[in-house]
Amino acid sequence: MAALRPLVKRKMVKNGTNKFIRHQSDQYVKIKRNWRESRGTDNRVHRRFKGQILMPSISYRSNKKTKHTLPSEVPGPQRQGARSAADVQQISLC
Repeated sequence: MAALRPLVKRKMVKNGTNKFIRHQSDQYVKIKRNWRESRGTDNRVHRRFKGQILMPSISYRSNKKTKHTLPSEVPGPQRQGARSAADVQQISLC
């Protein structure tokens, strides 16, 4: 029979990023903000010049095991609220 492993609490790392906007969408009304890949060889966003709009890449990906989970769903000790002195004593005994 396989040995039981202790339950490991995973650290929640959420890669919160700003929305990726389309190049020159802030200059022209006819160009919508929805992201479109810039394909030009001379395009400064495509060439990743400093100070330009960032392009989406694989490095912004979240951890597969903690993706789509809330901090309350991660196994491990949780914060408990206390409304009275009896609750505080009960929590301290645990």
